[in-house]
Order: sequence, then structure tokens, then C-alpha cells
Amino acid sequence: MRWETQFAGPDGWVTVPTGGDAVDAFRVAVARLARNVADGITRDPLDVRAGRDAVAVLAAAQTAADQGRTVRL
Repeated sequence: MRWETQFAGPDGWVTVPTGGDAVDAFRVAVARLARNVADGITRDPLDVRAGRDAVAVLAAAQTAADQGRTVRL
């Protein structure tokens, strides 16, 4: 059995890569933040608002699993 995660958006479907670990993810995030600071970038599509939205999706998924129903966001 094989699992993969996909997201659908206006530009079509995107498959999320598997693998990696928390240290690699943190390293990439810190490098991106440092690059943005160096370049004077103050807005990023992966900022705190993206984190808020990701948490909302995770909470909805948990509610859907717990209650056996679709949860609209």
C-alpha cells in the first residue's frame, strides 16, 4: 500500500513530497527566513497566516475523523 498527500488549487493538483525529517524542515524554514530578512522581504506566503490556516485544516480533519462527517472550512 502506498500513501501520498495531494492538494488541489487553481493551478491543479500538487503532490507533497514524502520523507525528510523535522531537522531538515526547520533548516529550510530558517534559511528562508534569513534570506527574506537579508532581502528586505516582510511578507511571505508561508508566514504565520499560513500556519494559522494549516492548523485550521488539521483541526477540521481531526473533527471529521472523530465525528465521521465532512467539516467545511
